[in-house]
Amino acid sequence: MEAFEEALAFVLRWEGDDTFTHDPQDPGGATKYGISYRFIHDLPLRISDVDGDGLKTWRDVQALELHHAQQIYKDFFWTPLLCDVLPERVAFVLFDTAVNCGRTRAVKWLQQLVSSKRDGIIGPKTLANTLRLICPDAMWESETIICTALVTLRDLHYMSLAHNHEWAERFVQGWRNRTDDLLNETTMVSV
Repeated sequence: MEAFEEALAFVLRWEGDDTFTHDPQDPGGATKYGISYRFIHDLPLRISDVDGDGLKTWRDVQALELHHAQQIYKDFFWTPLLCDVLPERVAFVLFDTAVNCGRTRAVKWLQQLVSSKRDGIIGPKTLANTLRLICPDAMWESETIICTALVTLRDLHYMSLAHNHEWAERFVQGWRNRTDDLLNETTMVSV
């Protein structure tokens, strides 16, 4: 299985399948395949108008098919994050973090870890700084350090959300379960 497909399978396992949800306490709003109305609303109309009515509404989320979701994840997360160039496990963690916490926030966390300018865009310097931290003689260990540090920043973010927003208290344990699973998926040596 290709790296994108593996990472996407993990995301979909946690974000949900083809079940449409519209939880009033979820700030993302209507969601299907983990694609929220809040996210899809900011996409160009040619992409976000899934139901073809010329408008951007929650019904477009409801009309999403798996192939739409896969293309959105590839075009708006995987590719802009340069996940095909990053070390595979770092790409996996960064991709899931971007999906769950926002692309800009995820990139800024990576930039913080690799001592790059925190502008939220993976450019040549962020990529070079990330790759520089991957020691060829200790690739597994150096990737694991980056993955674990990203997840730690993510968990701190969740705890801050839960502390500062009553709506987030309901979701924090699920978010933490997801990061535990992510670490198991990306940092545990299989035997």
